[in-house]
Amino acid sequence: LDKIGGKRAIEVSTRIGGRKPVCCTSVGKALILDQGRSAWKQRYEQEAAKGVAGRLSQAEWLSAMATYAAHGYTFDIDEGVAGIRCVGAPVRDASGDIVASISVTSTDAYTDEDRMHELIPLVRKVAHQISVQLGATA
Repeated sequence: LDKIGGKRAIEVSTRIGGRKPVCCTSVGKALILDQGRSAWKQRYEQEAAKGVAGRLSQAEWLSAMATYAAHGYTFDIDEGVAGIRCVGAPVRDASGDIVASISVTSTDAYTDEDRMHELIPLVRKVAHQISVQLGATA
């Protein structure tokens, strides 16, 4: 729905309404966090069959998804585009369902894994604030 550019000279090539494989993006992963292992496996297999599942093996990806689901955030570490890193979180509506997701995107030149972990609370907080505006309570 929206994209806010950063202050650095590097432009990340994404566009509103653009499409990327779910398995390779933090926003895509955040959208399916509640679907569970069976659905995640099916999604991975569908995208792998198209050659767009990303650089992680199915076992690595499923393990990461379990961690993300347990903690309410997602990462994209060079999975969709080399050098691009993202931290995402789900947005919920009044029923508690995931209806959207948000992410912060940067490049590996500016964002190492430590910085990504530092961003988790902020991204989760903003996603929660949006969720509250949509009627979510928790």
